Amino acid sequence: MNKRQLITRVRRLLGPGTTYQSAAAAVDAVLGSILSTIPRGKVRIPELGTFELIDRAPRTAFSIPLAAPKPIPATRKLCFRPASALLAELKLQPLAPRPSIPPEV
Repeated sequence: MNKRQLITRVRRLLGPGTTYQSAAAAVDAVLGSILSTIPRGKVRIPELGTFELIDRAPRTAFSIPLAAPKPIPATRKLCFRPASALLAELKLQPLAPRPSIPPEV
C-alpha cells in the first residue's frame, strides 16, 4: 500500500461526505505527528507497535578487501517493535529476547 492508497482507504472509512483533501490532511497529520515525535522519544501505538531511535555504539568490523580491522562510527537506528496484537492478527510469533553479551574486558 502506498500513501495514495492509504488516503483513499481513510476516505472510504470516514464516510461519503469526506473529500480526498480532508482525508489526505488527516493522513499527513498522523504521519507528521509520528515523525516529529520519534526523535524526542518512543512512539507507541497500542495495536500497531513501537517506533524508537536506538543509539548504536562505535564498533570495529573486519574488512576482507583490506584484510584489516575497520572502525564503524556510532550511529542512530530507527527500530520498530510490532505489538502483540499485530503479531496475533498476522499469526506470527514474537521474537525471543536477545541474550545479553557481557562487554569485553
